[in-house]
Amino acid sequence: MNLKGPYVSVAAICEVLLHEQDDRLSCIRFFDVLNVQVAAGSPEPLPAIQLRVNALIAFKSGEFVGTKNCVLRLESPSGKTGKLAETSPKSYPMIFKGQESGYNLKMALDIPVTESGLYWFDVLLDDELYTRIPLRLNITRTPPSQPDSENNQQALDHQA
Repeated sequence: MNLKGPYVSVAAICEVLLHEQDDRLSCIRFFDVLNVQVAAGSPEPLPAIQLRVNALIAFKSGEFVGTKNCVLRLESPSGKTGKLAETSPKSYPMIFKGQESGYNLKMALDIPVTESGLYWFDVLLDDELYTRIPLRLNITRTPPSQPDSENNQQALDHQA
């Protein structure tokens, strides 16, 4: 890491990102664990599920003035790395003007997931790792539904 900047100010995942009229940003409901239910009859292994999350990655310039390219790389629980979704840009140019000025990258991320576990979003500037954002994904299968006659019998059993 370059001790003269730029510096990570925020790197987080949240439910909602607001860009206010006064140019201020708000992240609503930060999270690092996501529970997803799939149908009981879903195939094994699961086909890729596209999940959408919001992310804010903010840097402050420090003494650095110039442009750096920001790249987000996704690492799956099994250790596979790659870009987020096919439609995601390969990099995001960030212009730094020095001192307390910086750059805010607001993103709606489409994440292709196929397994439960810990996912990492690596944040790189010009191929140098600056930080990582964790996201634990818990995929559970919904229990199979019971026939109505069984449900009715169970309801009767509970009323007795």
